[in-house]
Amino acid sequence: MVFPRFGSRLSNKIVAWSFIPTVIILFLVALTVYVAYQKVTEDLVLKRDEELTRLSASEISASFEEYIDRLTTLTRLPDIYAGAPRNQRLALIGSKNQLVFFDAGVYLMNNLGYVVAALPENPRLLNQDWSNRSFFRTMVRTPALYISNIEPNGPNGEEVIALAVPILGDRGEFRGVAAGMFHLDVNSVSPFYGALIKLRIGRSGNAYLVDSNRRVVFTNFSEQIGEVFTSHPVANQALTGRVGVARTRSLDGRDIVAGYAPIPRTSWTLIVEENWSDLALTSQGYLRFLWILLVLGVLIPTLTMAFGVRRVTRPLMDFTAAAQRIAGGDFTHPITLKTGDEMENLANQFNIMAGQLKESYETLEMRVAQRTEELTALNSVAAVVSRSLDLDQILSDALTKTIEVLHMDAGAVFRFDLDAHQLILVDQQGISPEMLLLIQRLPVEASIIDEVVRTHRPVARLVADYPPGALREVMERDQLKTVVSIPLLNQDSVLGAINVTSRSLIWPSPEQLAVPASIGQQIGVAMDNARLYKQTVVYAQQMEAARQAAEEARAIAEAANAAKSDFLANISHELRTPLVSIFGFTRIVQKRLEERIFPLLPDQDEKLQRATALIQENLQIILDEGQRLMTLINNLLDLEKIEAGKMEWQFQPLPIGNVIRQATTACAALFDGKNLSFIVDIPENLPKVIGDADRIVQVVINLVSNAVKFTPQGSVIVRAQQENREVIVQVIDQGIGISPSDQALVFEKFRQVGDMLTAKPKGTGLGLAISKEIVEQHGGRIWVESEVGKGSTFSFSIPVVDPGGHEERPKVDGYPEGSLQER
Repeated sequence: MVFPRFGSRLSNKIVAWSFIPTVIILFLVALTVYVAYQKVTEDLVLKRDEELTRLSASEISASFEEYIDRLTTLTRLPDIYAGAPRNQRLALIGSKNQLVFFDAGVYLMNNLGYVVAALPENPRLLNQDWSNRSFFRTMVRTPALYISNIEPNGPNGEEVIALAVPILGDRGEFRGVAAGMFHLDVNSVSPFYGALIKLRIGRSGNAYLVDSNRRVVFTNFSEQIGEVFTSHPVANQALTGRVGVARTRSLDGRDIVAGYAPIPRTSWTLIVEENWSDLALTSQGYLRFLWILLVLGVLIPTLTMAFGVRRVTRPLMDFTAAAQRIAGGDFTHPITLKTGDEMENLANQFNIMAGQLKESYETLEMRVAQRTEELTALNSVAAVVSRSLDLDQILSDALTKTIEVLHMDAGAVFRFDLDAHQLILVDQQGISPEMLLLIQRLPVEASIIDEVVRTHRPVARLVADYPPGALREVMERDQLKTVVSIPLLNQDSVLGAINVTSRSLIWPSPEQLAVPASIGQQIGVAMDNARLYKQTVVYAQQMEAARQAAEEARAIAEAANAAKSDFLANISHELRTPLVSIFGFTRIVQKRLEERIFPLLPDQDEKLQRATALIQENLQIILDEGQRLMTLINNLLDLEKIEAGKMEWQFQPLPIGNVIRQATTACAALFDGKNLSFIVDIPENLPKVIGDADRIVQVVINLVSNAVKFTPQGSVIVRAQQENREVIVQVIDQGIGISPSDQALVFEKFRQVGDMLTAKPKGTGLGLAISKEIVEQHGGRIWVESEVGKGSTFSFSIPVVDPGGHEERPKVDGYPEGSLQER
């Protein structure tokens, strides 16, 4: 082995040329590795601290189990839930050894909130009214376990923490409350604080246990117990009811990591802070180790340049590639170096770090797998629910599962009444009686479900964000903080919703809402399946009944139709014959009176002149009313013929413009003596239509005469134009108009809209019905557009002739195609 001669000029240049790039390369490598390590270390530390905080919160909740069991066992004694106050006091004293945990005593209250027993015995407290205590008010609304915030009014006026359970009778009726209390003093001999301190053994940093009123229940610093927790950097975000972690600075300038998590079964929150330097201590040692390696990496290549450059640079390249792979999350390719020097040690350290990171990622993957199992279980439940046809059981099971998945306290299922635009309560769990009165039938606009109906997605809302009103007041009295609404969907229709509520500030993430949303879709399908099944059963029954009724009705209708046809044929003959005679003799009498009798009468006799005028007026009334009766008979016969398919139609290609002008000419006399203008707007280039000219004229005359009847002044316009493959004819007036409720009735037989008592219009009520039948026989349609006080527009359409020149006749009811009679 030949070492370079450092005294020579060439060796100095080689050393100089190798020293600078070596330093740069090693520095960049060390910096890259350190930054990657710092990033991964920070992420792992934050995740670890968040998980430890959540586990600590769960352990604190579990530490209450023994206290809860002791109180629950006490309430199940017959002398406690069914005995007189004296027996309750004796039973409480008899259980003294099991209740020594509660250093502030155990107290029994009846269902009115009066103290009936105390341990230790305190006659001063007996019959005191504790109904205003928070734990009693909550228990009255929801008889369940309650762990209170800091109570300012303990048995002796001191601050305490109350753990209360309900006293229930044999039938589950509320008979009182059993409350065990702890002193708010960490320095006292308290099992409660002993359990909390035990949980902190082996942990560094500070811990705070804060109730929902932001008061400190427990901390490392006894002088801060009972104070308001507001000045801490994470105070606001920690008290939202969610699990989280944040890296921040304390009030005294320390770099800290603060984890926070809600305590299950309470409204408390655990906040744990630790110095970042303590958590990242291994990272600092690694930094010093990198600097040592950097110095060694500079000196060794400088002294061994002649043969060490290749040996050093290749491991560095491998080292850099491995660091990049690790930074990218690939832990499957460890660094393998057999150099026997610091590079090999560094590679081993990297391999150890990679192993630790791999374990951390495997832990995360395990959590993902657990979450996947939860989703699979929920989907399995949803699949089972969706196969059921018992809608009540479906909704009850779905409500229970949704409350469990979202860790809520109460909930209700609503069905959406589309016609009434209301929410109808179907099932509920944990809802107070006051709330039930408000939500039996709830307008959609007054509920969070309004947003669910619009978005078709689950929605979360804080009770504090509800608009002021009775609903919000009751929710606040029930100490509800969060409401989550999940739509029950079937395709794009919202059939209902599940609303769940919490007394803690829980804000579900989108991932947490995804599973209930899937259940909501499954329930929506199940609801629709149950509805369809019920409809199928009812429909089958109705169809059988309808079939039998139809058989009977058909026989009756056939007989009635034959009788109606015979009646109309006979009555038309019997009525027309005398009417013709009446018209004839009336006109003869009128003519003879005017030509022979009236001229002979003296003009000077006023009474005689008035009698003459009255006779003329009466004769004209006879003629007018007779004409109305004849028109009614003709209309009835026309309508009967059309409906029976016996009307003779003469369809042929018609210049529709000429037909309309013929009709308007016949209508001109209707405007004599009227304060109306008559406007006809008919273009010259209208196409031909297939139709019966006389019947189309009849339709136009009917519409124009109606317009004249109902238009005191203004104008009547007849207009025609081509639109696509139709000719549209419009009769526009400026009359009294038709209300929206009456517009759908005007085309019915014998239907006359308006006030029949005060302003009965002239007519038979058949004109528009006949017009509708005629237009539809031509393959067209008729409609009305109107506004009260501004006038009406009656429109009808007739199809134009096929542009290929084929004269396609419309099909007429009662006649086979091609069999229309023509004259």
